[in-house]
Amino acid sequence: MYIMDIQSMVVAAQPLVGTHDFRNFCKIDKSSLTNMRRIISVDIVIPGTSNYDVCQLVIVGQSFLWHQIRCIIGILLLIGQGLEEIGVVKELLDIEAKPR
Repeated sequence: MYIMDIQSMVVAAQPLVGTHDFRNFCKIDKSSLTNMRRIISVDIVIPGTSNYDVCQLVIVGQSFLWHQIRCIIGILLLIGQGLEEIGVVKELLDIEAKPR
């Protein structure tokens, strides 16, 4: 059983809000003209109080790239398990520092 640090996941997800180049959060689709997307809001909803409850990631945006949400969830899960630092999301959004 994994104990997830949901609060760290919430903090890590906040830099996703806004208009960014999400090339580091998707599988590259050569037919896509741009990797720029706008995320309006990100929230993690926990319906109950038990350690066995399922949480829900709610991402509101205008459009998404191929596997973008899947990649975001994967990174947030690693953060929640303590396997990645909270700042990794912000680092991956900086395409000049991390172009691939």
